[in-house]
Amino acid sequence: LYPPEVAKRLNEHNREALAGAVPVERREQVPTSDGVLREWWTLRVPFRDAEGRAFLGCLALDLSERTLMEEALRRSEERYRSLWQRNLAGIVRATLSGRILDCNESFAQLFGYPSREALLTRSTTDFYFDLGVREEFVARLRESGTLTNYEMCMRRADGIPIWVLENVTLRIEDGEEILEGTLIDITERKRIEEALRSSEATYRTLVENLDQAIFFKDRELRYVAANPVFCAGVGRTES
Repeated sequence: LYPPEVAKRLNEHNREALAGAVPVERREQVPTSDGVLREWWTLRVPFRDAEGRAFLGCLALDLSERTLMEEALRRSEERYRSLWQRNLAGIVRATLSGRILDCNESFAQLFGYPSREALLTRSTTDFYFDLGVREEFVARLRESGTLTNYEMCMRRADGIPIWVLENVTLRIEDGEEILEGTLIDITERKRIEEALRSSEATYRTLVENLDQAIFFKDRELRYVAANPVFCAGVGRTES
């Protein structure tokens, strides 16, 4: 049934089991009749009949498909873990009560912690200046099950405010509410937006207080803004 070297090995295993008094488990690679190498789980059971003669019973299960599936699963998990750890966005899994289950290094860096491990003993409640903001976030997440492009001002480990853009999903695992989210730092974008608003407000104040009549029109030549001097000159309000 088998190539000589394989038959010799199997016979040796049979003799070892037969010489003992207890069942013997093994995982063995044995080729099929067409030469394909397959993995088997075997259980050899030595026993004696009423006359004291020794016999060997054997149970064999083909593990080849299971082994291939386990290997594929292992590789998939390795790829997922690699993607998780190398992602520039912060990724986190946490209970809705605040316990951090897992996160990547980018998440730790985002909040000013030296490593992922340093965060696993913390609570997400540490990331808020005002827990009322967190309560609103949790309420919205429970209501919709997912939040996309959700902006929040949060707290770094050193107490410095940080603006984040978050995409998060709520899952139920073993009866417990678990959130999975990705976060990116938008602090610089918010700073630029605030500077632009401040600049626009300053410019508006300047225009409003000039002695000259000033107005603005769009491409269709419709008035879009005018200062008080211009409005007084034409006898109209800006609106």
